[in-house]
Amino acid sequence: MQAVGVVSKLVVIPDLGHLFLGQDEVFNVQASDYTMTELLLWFQKHLGEKYKCRV
Repeated sequence: MQAVGVVSKLVVIPDLGHLFLGQDEVFNVQASDYTMTELLLWFQKHLGEKYKCRV
């Protein structure tokens, strides 16, 4: 996507699967909260003015 000008950021959280499950198969709330915050901040930074969104 960067090749066509889309700004992106890769967030890697070690030892977690795609569904925020650790090796013990327990959902990691802190990781989920962190990534949701990052997602919302990205939208605010890159689309906030255009779409009038605020976090």
